[in-house]
This record gives sequence, C-alpha cells and structure tokens, in this order.
Amino acid sequence: GNTTKALPLDSAEQNLSNIVNMCHSLYQSNQSTKNKTFYEHLRFLNEWDGLRLASAQMIASSGVANNHLAGGDVLRMANNVVRFTKLLE
Repeated sequence: GNTTKALPLDSAEQNLSNIVNMCHSLYQSNQSTKNKTFYEHLRFLNEWDGLRLASAQMIASSGVANNHLAGGDVLRMANNVVRFTKLLE
C-alpha cells in the first residue's frame, strides 16, 4: 500500500514553533496593531505578510477570538484524506 513519511517529532515541533513565531511577528505585534482584528491585519499587511498570516491560520488554529471554531483547516484536510483512504482499504 501507500506509505507516507512522517517528519521526526522534533522537526514537526520546530516547524510549528516557527509558524507561531511568525504569527507573533505579524499579528498585534506593536502598539499601532495591538487592537486590530485578524481581518484588519489582512487588509493592512502587505500582500506577502497577509498571505503568510492567513496561511498560518489555516495550518494551525485561530484561537480565543472565535472560540476555537476556525483555523486548522489544512491539517484537518490532511487528516480527512488519511481517514478516507483507510476506509477504502
């Protein structure tokens, strides 16, 4: 069957840590953005940083701002693919 190669845990943890650090550098990172919403950040960040922030939200999670009801979409998609593949086996 198909096999996938998982990242070593320390590598995966480092990748997630890098994403979190990037988010902290882009979101509410200074006095002028402290009270801005996620949407306002996307509108006012340059295109590259807005894309980075939106992608990070889709990969990881959003948080308390929306009661943990959004975010993590990319990880859930990958998990769903794995689960559907197992159902077909």
